[in-house]
Amino acid sequence: MLKERGTKKETIIALETTTTVSISNDDKRNKNSDIDDIASRYNGNRKIEQIVCDCDDQFFEVVRGEEVSDVVLSLEYDGTNYNGWQRQGIQENQLAKSVQGALEYATAAALSSCSGKKEKVVMIQASGRTDKGVHALDQRCVLRVPRSAMLIIESSSSSSFLAKVNSNLPEDIAVLNYQHFLERKILSIRKKRYTYIIQQPSSFAEGKLARPNAELHNYTWYLPQQLNLGAIKTAMKYLEGFHDFNAVSCKTGRPNTCRTILHADAFLVKNQSDLPWFKKLSKQAKTTSPVARNNFIVLEFEGDGFLKHQVRQMVSVIRKVGEEIWPPESMSDILQQQEGSSYKKLPSAPSRGLWLERVWTAHEI
Repeated sequence: MLKERGTKKETIIALETTTTVSISNDDKRNKNSDIDDIASRYNGNRKIEQIVCDCDDQFFEVVRGEEVSDVVLSLEYDGTNYNGWQRQGIQENQLAKSVQGALEYATAAALSSCSGKKEKVVMIQASGRTDKGVHALDQRCVLRVPRSAMLIIESSSSSSFLAKVNSNLPEDIAVLNYQHFLERKILSIRKKRYTYIIQQPSSFAEGKLARPNAELHNYTWYLPQQLNLGAIKTAMKYLEGFHDFNAVSCKTGRPNTCRTILHADAFLVKNQSDLPWFKKLSKQAKTTSPVARNNFIVLEFEGDGFLKHQVRQMVSVIRKVGEEIWPPESMSDILQQQEGSSYKKLPSAPSRGLWLERVWTAHEI
């Protein structure tokens, strides 16, 4: 298990009891350290349940007396009711809901139902840590699971694992497919595509009542003022290429804030059924309010990686350009962080309009 202390990750040993102790730097560097030797030096010969270390950014785990496998999952989720992807711990005297937590619980429950004992799983990697309210159509992650339980569940049929995991998940999370690896698996994510959906009135005629489609409130950002699509497209072209995106991201203390945007564009969608996620969404819609026929401006960002809040910050700038408050060239000026710039940092656009649409690994390109 990894315990956060400020911005530094501290490696700890999880024991059979609730006691946790820190591993020395020497033991962290020595991947071949004897488990019993470590146990005797740290906790008086108590049996160690598992050791998880972070060495050279590669996670590895030793589970005493049991072999483990890595399972790569592809999933989609509606992030409305979650505090983001990453497990948050206790907030306001209760466990905060997270997509990661729900997935770990569902997978452990599925494996336990087949093995007849309580199983544990460990999240090793995810292709992106989406924020609270952000949705995903193609999230990827790696879970480390007990191999024996995994083989039992797969022996009945190839679809048993998916069926059992999904049966333990809430309706707004679904695992689409998986791959089982007997060796350690680290995902090599090469690029991602995020889309941001802005909802606009279908007509801006004077005197015409414009209102948002209430059913899509949690999935789009409604802006009643008409946006200049041509100006938006021009501004987004300034994003393409290799840039330092520090000016349009959350300050996270990262030493390297340079990324490459491979493609950035905007287009108009006049029928909500043409949105890629609408058919799935319409099945879950709970409201019976009248549907307002609105248009949608879809913003696409495809790149080799994104900083925290980067897309939402870029959308805030794009809004100013679309409303013709700032010229399209302002995007270039902001990225270059010119001294004396009159462009102030804006609040991030709402998370509800953001979708992680597609992820590409090394073998998919």
